[in-house]
Amino acid sequence: MLNLKTLPSQNGNSCAAHCTEIAVSGFDLRAPRPQSFVEDTLWRAIKWQNGDLPPMPNGADHPLVAANNSSPIRVRNYVNTQCPGRTGRILYDATQKDMCLQFAQPGNRVNYNALFTNLIQPASNGGMPRNLLTDTYYNCAFMMFRGPSPGSAHEMGFHNILVAKDGTTVKYYNPNEDQPVWRADIGWRTLRHQNAGRHSYVWSGIAIEIT
Repeated sequence: MLNLKTLPSQNGNSCAAHCTEIAVSGFDLRAPRPQSFVEDTLWRAIKWQNGDLPPMPNGADHPLVAANNSSPIRVRNYVNTQCPGRTGRILYDATQKDMCLQFAQPGNRVNYNALFTNLIQPASNGGMPRNLLTDTYYNCAFMMFRGPSPGSAHEMGFHNILVAKDGTTVKYYNPNEDQPVWRADIGWRTLRHQNAGRHSYVWSGIAIEIT
């Protein structure tokens, strides 16, 4: 069985860092490291860097860098090099990716697809299992939307949510809730009416498996 931990609500776009810390601390009884460590040290280690991405005109920051988004590749590397006893793997679901991109703003679809297909999928370690593995965490990248149901007019970019199979029960943890808690699965690939109805989420097809 897993030890499902929590942290206070995230600051900024530190969701992937919160999910990573909750996961790597969730195999034993120790408490997660403080939120200050998660947002000052861990988050810094996993953010996209301009050298990871195609160059922008005039040397400008890539939008993912400017938004302080986190790289699945850097999350995996962090787990494998900085978390003794833990293993990270990038898993990819191309069918889910195509479904998710239908909800993106039209002007973003080509760039998102290129990012997933040309950069993340080639770096992945395999496909996402339809039935999640027992006692395993999945740090999942979701597309985020304003409002209770997803729609391209309300797309807000990406947000990480942690999914876990604890014994036989699938649960999810959204670090941007006012008081984050583990919730029973309601069909985690598409999450409607979240954050008291303010947001909804569709899984992008990208996850970092942490064991």
